Formats: sequence, structure tokens, C-alpha cells
Amino acid sequence: MSVAIPKRIVEELEKSGVDVGSLIVDLLVKFLNLDPHVAAESHLELALKYLEEGKRLIDEDPLRPARSSTRQRRRPSRRSRCTST
Repeated sequence: MSVAIPKRIVEELEKSGVDVGSLIVDLLVKFLNLDPHVAAESHLELALKYLEEGKRLIDEDPLRPARSSTRQRRRPSRRSRCTST
């Protein structure tokens, strides 16, 4: 099952440093008054999902994270690209 969350809300949550998946799990556990073990199992399930996704991304292109961070560091700022004539 997947749930659509408006982009604006996701952006605000990310700005605040909130993990959307964990927040939803916590809210649903509280709303449904579920056992804390259900919350723990749900968070573990999400963590394993993210771990597997990370492994898959590394297997696809192990240098991808290094390349993108290197590009960001090497990319000159707008000011340094402008030259006066």
C-alpha cells in the first residue's frame, strides 16, 4: 500500500528534520491505541526496507554518492563564475 502526502507537507517535515515514515507510524500507533511492540516492529520493518534500498543503490552504482558529493564541492559558485570585463 502506498499513501500520497502533499509535497508541501513533506517539504515542511523535512525542513524540521522529521522522518515522514516514522511520524506516520507513530501517529497511527497512537490513534489506534496499538501495543508498543507493534510500533517497534513497524519501525524495524521500515528500517530494514531502507537498508535494503540503500544496499540496492550501492550495488547499482557504488560510486554514485561519492560522485554527487564531489560534484557539489567542485561546482563553482555563481559569483566565481562571473567575470568582469
